[in-house]
Amino acid sequence: MKSIALSKGSIAMMLAAVALFPSCSKNQQQMQQGAAPEIATITLSPQSADLQSTYPATIKGKTDIEIRPQVTGFITKVLVDEGQRVRKGQTLFTLDQVTFQAAVDQARAAVSTAQTAVNTAKMTADSKKTLFDKNIISEYEYQLSQNSLAQA
Repeated sequence: MKSIALSKGSIAMMLAAVALFPSCSKNQQQMQQGAAPEIATITLSPQSADLQSTYPATIKGKTDIEIRPQVTGFITKVLVDEGQRVRKGQTLFTLDQVTFQAAVDQARAAVSTAQTAVNTAKMTADSKKTLFDKNIISEYEYQLSQNSLAQA
């Protein structure tokens, strides 16, 4: 069995060698005759083409203006569109009025308290003046009442 398998393998190798032998001889003959090998080529013709190039850029206006608030607060309404031309003094935003109203109320309360303190100091100074005129209190106490009134 082994001898048959070897002989089949040997036959296959011999057939392959015989098949390749004529192609090698053809290439050698072409090389000896000076024939150029065939190469695929393309013929080019001139024509126009559009090229597109993109570049990163930052666009700035002639005049850059920074808008900064004079007060802090929450914006409740925007009164201009982005990029819209504005003029000096134009209202751009409406702010939440609750915080500002609270500040106004607090300031009014502080003024009222201060007025009450002035009235109290004035009454005390008037009373001390009467007592000083009658020589019931010293000049020191009278001067303290006048200073308290001036401070209030």
